[in-house]
Amino acid sequence: MRLFMSNFSDAIETLLHDEGGYAPEDNGRGPVNMGITQATLDAFWKQEPAKCQALGLPRQVEALTAALSTAFYRAFFWDAYSFGLLASQRVAEILFSLAVNQGPGWAMRHAKRALAAAGLSAEGAAGVAVALNGLGENTAIAEIFASAMERYRDLAAKNPSRYADDLPGWERRLRNLCGIT
Repeated sequence: MRLFMSNFSDAIETLLHDEGGYAPEDNGRGPVNMGITQATLDAFWKQEPAKCQALGLPRQVEALTAALSTAFYRAFFWDAYSFGLLASQRVAEILFSLAVNQGPGWAMRHAKRALAAAGLSAEGAAGVAVALNGLGENTAIAEIFASAMERYRDLAAKNPSRYADDLPGWERRLRNLCGIT
């Protein structure tokens, strides 16, 4: 019996490609490297210093390598939010990408909205993943896409000077992940 149904190796390859490398500024949030902002790295060092140390994470995002970023994403996103329990690789990659781009809480909200649209509910990351496996892949993707796009549009509308320019790229990336033209 296989415990993990979706594949982290494929998901991280897609994510690192989409996130790109180092940039000194990310919409007023400071430097970013492979999708990890300095503020995010600082927060994890504050919340889980032993885990960060065990992973060998640096204190500065500039020093992140692909291998260290992979370890970070595996520990703090993929495993922490049970994306590996998802039967659909596509759904796993979409939610993983959204967790990085919008935050894990938002990825879970999108997943729960997909369940609610089908009259289902679940609690906890593992419960949500298992419940999503009961939806058809296309239904889950369509609902997650709609919810995530609503969030992106809301961000751009509420703070156009900061996010309006990002909206087309966010939509293109999400459409590509979801296979929506």
